[in-house]
Amino acid sequence: MDVDKDAPIVYQLSDEEIVEMVKKREKEDDEVSEEEEEDIKERISIDRCIQLCTELITGLEQKSFITEQEIMAVYLIQSKLNKENPKYMKQATLQEWFKKRANKNSEEHSSIANPLASSSSAPDVPDVTTATTSDTTANIPDVTQM
Repeated sequence: MDVDKDAPIVYQLSDEEIVEMVKKREKEDDEVSEEEEEDIKERISIDRCIQLCTELITGLEQKSFITEQEIMAVYLIQSKLNKENPKYMKQATLQEWFKKRANKNSEEHSSIANPLASSSSAPDVPDVTTATTSDTTANIPDVTQM
C-alpha cells in the first residue's frame, strides 16, 4: 500500500470548538440583523407624500426667506409624485364597483326607524300638511279701489 505522504493534514475540531464557533456566528448575525432593523422604516405611500408636499409648499410660501426657486423645486417633486401615482393604483373590477355602490346606497336609505333599505332611490320625506284658514279672502287686498 502506498500512502500519500504529501496529502494535507486536516485538523479535527472538538465538540466544544464547534459549539463556540456556532455561538460566535449567531452573535454576529444578531448584531447585523439589529443594524438592518434600524435601517428599515415604514414605507410612506405616494398619496401621503403628495399631501406632505402640499403642506410643505403652503408653509414655505408663508416664509419670506424662502425663494420662489426653492418652492418650485418642491413643486417639481410633487408633480413627479403625481405622475407616478397612477402606476401604483389598482383598478377596481365592475363587480367590486357595483358592490361598493350598492352598499353605499343601502347605507344612505337605511335609518334607525327603518333599518331595511328602501327600494326607491328617493330619500324618505315626511308628509307636509298645509294649514288653511276659513277666511282666505280677508288677506287679499282689493286693488280695484286704489
